[in-house]
Amino acid sequence: DEVAPNALLVDFGAMLVGALAVNRNRWEAFPESVREAFGKGAAAYGAAYAADLKARSDTSRADLLARGMKYTTLPEADRAGWIANLPNPAKDWSATPGNETGAEALGAYYEQVAARGFHFARNFAAEL
Repeated sequence: DEVAPNALLVDFGAMLVGALAVNRNRWEAFPESVREAFGKGAAAYGAAYAADLKARSDTSRADLLARGMKYTTLPEADRAGWIANLPNPAKDWSATPGNETGAEALGAYYEQVAARGFHFARNFAAEL
């Protein structure tokens, strides 16, 4: 039950933590009414999932603080330098045989995330 005395908040950005997915062939076979229902359900699921994740994160953080955890935030200059010097993890992934559309998929992901207001500190997709 011992708590590590220190934690470093790096803030490298968002990760996909929960989603609903449907195979493209199945999706295309659905009538429009089913697609609309999936869209509404996905939006409700995403909102509920994010709210639950935030609540659990806030509760855990408060508990750790109460038990003596000391949080430090990585200075922005150090964070930016670290991000700039990371090897691009998408290079090998997108070059994997059978993954010819990997770079395209990653680019679409960055576009969708940006359209929702999040901006990554580094665009790995643009480097492919």
